[in-house]
Amino acid sequence: MSTQTSTQTYETFLRATPEAVWAAMTSPEQTEIYFFGSRVALEPRVGGRLVYTAGPAALVDGEVLALEPRHRLVTTWRVQYDPACAGEVSEVEWLLEARGEATRLLVTHRLASAPNTAKNVGSEGWSVVLSGMKTLLETGKPLVIAPRA
Repeated sequence: MSTQTSTQTYETFLRATPEAVWAAMTSPEQTEIYFFGSRVALEPRVGGRLVYTAGPAALVDGEVLALEPRHRLVTTWRVQYDPACAGEVSEVEWLLEARGEATRLLVTHRLASAPNTAKNVGSEGWSVVLSGMKTLLETGKPLVIAPRA
C-alpha cells in the first residue's frame, strides 16, 4: 500500500478469474461477507449510483464515473457513517487484469479533497476489505480478524 495522504493504492493478486472478482465487487451477497457487513447496490452505467448499506443505513454512496465490466470501475466515494467525513468526496478506482490463473487487482483511492476520509479508510479499511475478498474467493470462507489487543 502507498500511504500518501492524497492517494492510497492497494495491489493484490487473487487466485480467481476477473469475472469472479468483478462478481465479488458488485454482488450484495458477497460484499456483505467481506466488506464490513455492507451490501453493495450498483447501477452498472456511467452516472449510475453506488451505495453500500448495512440494514437501512447507507454507509457509503457515490456515482459511477467509468465502467468496463470485469476490467475497471471508477466511482465517487462519500462516507456516510462518520460525521467527520461529511461533505468530503473522494474517488475510488478498481482495475482488474487477468494474469494466468490469477487476477491482479489494483484499488486506488484518490483523497486530495478528503483528509478525514483518508484517515478513516487508511488504517484497516481497504486492507481488511481486500484481504477479506481474497480469502472469500480463494477459500469460499469469510476472513475472521480478531480486534486489536
